[in-house]
Amino acid sequence: MESTNMKLQRILPAVIAALAITAPFGAFAADKKKADAPAAPAATKPAAAEEKAVGAVKALPYQAKVASVDAAAKTFTTKNKDGKENVFSVTDKTTIEKADGSAGTLADIKADEVVRGTRIKQGEGKWEATKVIIGAKDKKADATSAKPSDVKPADKK
Repeated sequence: MESTNMKLQRILPAVIAALAITAPFGAFAADKKKADAPAAPAATKPAAAEEKAVGAVKALPYQAKVASVDAAAKTFTTKNKDGKENVFSVTDKTTIEKADGSAGTLADIKADEVVRGTRIKQGEGKWEATKVIIGAKDKKADATSAKPSDVKPADKK
C-alpha cells in the first residue's frame, strides 16, 4: 500500500496542471459575462453625452468655404476641392457662433465665407450641422501667442 505522501506527490502535479489549463477559460467567461451585461440605465448618463452620441452617431469636424445660403430651407452649401457640393441643414439643435465667440444666426452666414464646426451625416452630400463657427481659425493668434521663455530680449547697444 502506498503512503499518503506518495499519493500526494502523484496527484498534486495533476491538480496544478488541470488548474493551469482551465484558469484562462474561467477568466474568458467572466469577461464575456461583463460584455453581455446590459448597459447602465440611460438616466445615469450625462445629458451632454447623450446629445453627442445620438444613436451612436459621431459628429465629425469640418471647415469649408460657403458657396450659397438658402435661408428659407435653413441650409448652406459648400464645395470641396473636387467641386462636390455638401448641403448643411441648420436645425433648432444647431449652435452658431461668430469667430469672436458671440452668438450668431443663419443670416450671419454669407457666401465666400469660411465656416467650421461639427456635423452629422444624413445622406450622400447631406449633413446636419451641429455646430457652426463663422470664420476661419485665426492662425495669427496661434503664431503670436509665443511663450515668454521663447521671447528673446532685444540686444543692448
